[in-house]
Amino acid sequence: MRNVLPLFDRGYPSPSFWWRIHCQGGFFLTRLPTDYDPVVVEDNRRHRGRVRRARGSRLRAAIEGLKRKYIDIEADIRVHIRPYRKPKGRNIRQPFRVVGVMNPKTRKYHLYVTNAPVDALPAEMVGDMYRLRWEVELLYKAAKSGSGMNELPSAQPHVVRMLVYAALMRTTLAMKARTRAMAAAKKNLWINPIQWMTIWNHLLVDCLERLLLPPAERSAWTWADLAWMARDPNRRRRPTRERLVGVELNRL
Repeated sequence: MRNVLPLFDRGYPSPSFWWRIHCQGGFFLTRLPTDYDPVVVEDNRRHRGRVRRARGSRLRAAIEGLKRKYIDIEADIRVHIRPYRKPKGRNIRQPFRVVGVMNPKTRKYHLYVTNAPVDALPAEMVGDMYRLRWEVELLYKAAKSGSGMNELPSAQPHVVRMLVYAALMRTTLAMKARTRAMAAAKKNLWINPIQWMTIWNHLLVDCLERLLLPPAERSAWTWADLAWMARDPNRRRRPTRERLVGVELNRL
């Protein structure tokens, strides 16, 4: 886990899990559960003018009525620690960083909790960084859309494991090909991963058959051709990964 930044949703609201990652030298980023209301111990940002002092207050009360686009504080979160193979544990208070990003529509904060330092993961990047976890969901969805992960004709653990690995390897190869196709196409063209899997699986056999022909007889599809066929005509916004390209994470 050292120097790794896992992203996970609110299905893992475990401060003990966060603490174990922290102790291993890793980082984490997740949404703060709605029933968590820790005490603020420090403000990581400086503000001009008259500033409401949040230190010592409960988080929910401290952010009530605020209009800042971002909040970035340290908060004490209760962590339950149980030694290995021991029936009882103890509770400690561990300061973790809580970042709030204002939703312009609801005027409410999306709250995230992390242990990544401010200089490595600024508050302005937290929302986009968290949304990158959706790419993992898309990868598994793509693996179920033509790579065979939804077809596991066995209940034997070792067979299932091999089939899952094979499906992920096939999907990874397809996603690398998608990256190649996007690079060969015009600058602003975006290919939806699921749409790409449809085109890729449909034309892959044909492309392989053409590669077996003598060089003079080959007329395989070009990367630009494949990108144009798989392009997303409903693209409305720049993908999150593209917005983060070129941003250096100093310490992660």
